[in-house]
Amino acid sequence: MKLPTTEELNRVVRLRHRKEVPNPGMTVDEVFDDGIRTWAKFEPVRGLTIRAEAQTAEVPTHLIWVRYREGTRPQDITAEHVFEVKGQRYRVLDTIDADDLGRFTRVSVKELVEIQ
Repeated sequence: MKLPTTEELNRVVRLRHRKEVPNPGMTVDEVFDDGIRTWAKFEPVRGLTIRAEAQTAEVPTHLIWVRYREGTRPQDITAEHVFEVKGQRYRVLDTIDADDLGRFTRVSVKELVEIQ
């Protein structure tokens, strides 16, 4: 796996924790924390990767690479997190420590909605 270079970390992203809280209308609202703002490499998933993942129910649309640090380690990022990039929200599908080196976390995400 090729790790990103410093120059490739060229997008500002926000990693936010999402919670569902009940509201008076007997439904739930999504509530997000302020999150962590960080630089990232943001890339679409190529066709070959999508075919390789086709056996799972969720197919990632993008990969996000962030520096490995507290708050962005694979064990810190769960399915209850979302990434926000340039007005678009992405749901976390999977996280790994790239090459088990403790330098980068690679996150597979699925595009959700445009942020209002």
